[in-house]
Parts: sequence; structure tokens; C-alpha cells
Amino acid sequence: MKYEKIFLLITFSLSYFISIVLLSEEFIGALLFISMIPAFAAIISNLIESASIKVLLKPFIYKVSFKSLMFAVFYPLIIIFLCASSAILIKCGVLSQDLYYASINIFKLILISIVFFVVGLLEEYGWRGYLLPRLINRYNLRTANLIMGLILILYKLPAIIILNLHYNKRKFILYILLQTIAIWVINYAFTHLFTLSANVILPSIMHTLWNNVNIAVLGDTYRNASNGLILGRTLLINGQCLFGVIFLSIFAVYAHRRLLKISSA
Repeated sequence: MKYEKIFLLITFSLSYFISIVLLSEEFIGALLFISMIPAFAAIISNLIESASIKVLLKPFIYKVSFKSLMFAVFYPLIIIFLCASSAILIKCGVLSQDLYYASINIFKLILISIVFFVVGLLEEYGWRGYLLPRLINRYNLRTANLIMGLILILYKLPAIIILNLHYNKRKFILYILLQTIAIWVINYAFTHLFTLSANVILPSIMHTLWNNVNIAVLGDTYRNASNGLILGRTLLINGQCLFGVIFLSIFAVYAHRRLLKISSA
């Protein structure tokens, strides 16, 4: 675990430093820098361990199955659709614009997110390209998933706390709680995807789609901005808040059982 510890040391020290120094000054662009850190840390750790450029390409060489690609694309879209539909059905959200034109814009965003998955790759190269395979080799799939979920929460927690203190002061504890749970349960989906294919391009696509489409449809929960296709309380309707936690948790239960079966096989 020597090199994994180096990876975590780099990731946590840099992400915490940037969160405290830049996000505390409301520099939202710092989130991009934070997202780049896992990939940077993984590259450094790999090169220290092997001093070979080839090892850096390993996460890209695994076979991509049709099933794994479909899951990477449609899982985040289905969760977001369920959140949006629920918001409209129970009348806690309304359409902000004409559905036809909005659908075209969302479709364009989906295509752009798939093509330019490099944004998600900045994080996923470190998490599912580097750390998760090593955790699985050391422990088992179920334990590795639990450890990964905890690490992801700790990695994002400073940014979550600082942003919510700025933008969600009245209910910042509730926002932090829901966003933290969302990180935990969506991690099951990423681990499930890893069992379908270990190619790091897939979680990168899923990550990019989730970030972009969730905000475009359901607003920005971190800044409490109801500026998406569906207008409503982000605390309720957003994919990283109440509705999202509910639907993400349903799949997480299924994924947890599946991981148990794989681990015990």
C-alpha cells in the first residue's frame, strides 16, 4: 500500500489546500483544479512505482462491452429523468422553458458530455483507473467499494462544507448530509460499472454526464441555484439531494447484493 498512500497523500493534501484557500474566497473555478488532482496523483504514484509510461495507459486497454457502455450512458440519465419526473408529478417542480427546445439542448449536452469525457477522466483516472483496482486486489470487491466510498466522501467533504456554508446557510447541515449520502450511494454504481468493464473511459463518461446533465436539468445543488430545465427546490429535486438519494439508493441496494455475490464467489 506504499504507493497508494502516496496517491492519497497527494490527493488529500492538495484538494484540502485548494478548498480552504480558494473555495473559501468563493472562487468556484477551484472545483476544476480539485477534480484534476486524482489523475495527477495517480500519474505521479505510477511513475514513482514503475517509471514506465506504458503503465499509465493500462486503464484504457480493457475491453468495452455494449452492456457497460449502455450503463455508463443511461444510468445517470435515468436517475435524472426519475428526479425530474417526480418533481413534476408531485408538483414541486415546473418546466422553465419550452420542452421541445429544452430537450434539444439537453440532447446536445449529452452528446458533448460523451465526446468530451476528459472532464470526468480528470477524477476517474485516479479513482477507478488507479485506486479501485488496487483496493480490489488487496481486499475483495465489496470491501474495496466501501473503502472507496469513504475515501470519496473525505476527498469532497471540505469543498462541500465550504460551498454550503456560502450558498446554503439556512439548511447547510441538511444539504451536506444529503450530498454526502449521494456520494456514498452513487459510488455503488461506479463500482458496478467497473465489474462490467475496467476501462476508465466508461466511468469518465458517466461522471461527465452526471455532472453536466444533473445541473442542466435539476439545477446546481452546491450553489442552491434553481436554474435548470426543472425549477424547484434543489434540496428536494436535485440528483445530489433528496430525490437523487432515493433513486440512487434503490440501485445501490441491488449493486450491494451483486457485489456480495461476486465477492463470495
